[in-house]
Amino acid sequence: MEIGRILLGAHSAGTGEEGISLSCMFRLGGFHPSKVLQVGFREGGTMNRLILVTSLFIPVVAIGVGAALLRATGTQATVAHPLVTKAEYERWQKELSNWGRWGKDDELGTLNLITPAKRKQAAALVKDGISVSLASNESTEKEPDNPCPIEWSMLTATQSIAMDKVAFPCIHGAGHTHLDSFAHVFFDGKMWNGYSVAGVVTIERGAGKSSILTMKDGIVTRGVLYDIARLKGVPYLEPGTRIFPEDLEA
Repeated sequence: MEIGRILLGAHSAGTGEEGISLSCMFRLGGFHPSKVLQVGFREGGTMNRLILVTSLFIPVVAIGVGAALLRATGTQATVAHPLVTKAEYERWQKELSNWGRWGKDDELGTLNLITPAKRKQAAALVKDGISVSLASNESTEKEPDNPCPIEWSMLTATQSIAMDKVAFPCIHGAGHTHLDSFAHVFFDGKMWNGYSVAGVVTIERGAGKSSILTMKDGIVTRGVLYDIARLKGVPYLEPGTRIFPEDLEA
């Protein structure tokens, strides 16, 4: 069952010569505005520095995933599979789009597939009752993978009550697990389902459509965990390792 899709957002790590940082994030709704792999292209040139860690989409349960930063290398990019071209990327935007699938006013995307019946079906699969968190411990220390740490302080600590204050200056970075809404990354000035960004997402009011509040009731369904390192018999994946459909189907 298609619940969500892991996309890799390629963000420039500086100049084109420095490589590409890939952040692993959930994009719900089949083809969220990025709709497909967000790939950095160099106009009129080759993509000899870009590594795609997955070639298409992985159906997964929509829960928080920590970001993974991968360093791109030209040698690993050419092994076994060719790089995705700009033309392919743009074609996928149209061919694989779910925009309009649940009507012009939809703000849930493939979360529409998680019906009460599906939740009951998922709950019936529980055998051991073990809870495994995908969260990470928040840190107040600035580090390479946590460029924007939380701000924490105690408000009071007495014999009768203790209270603290936690502030998130920003959510991004590998130091925070979080879930992105559709009002985060856009394609040609539009967000999920074709909503125009102009006037809908503003500095003053935030997101008028498809904010994270559309998921406030929680996301409960069957999930599949892919342990690619274990599949390949290694303790961890080297930076630049690409993952393909055949790995997931193994």
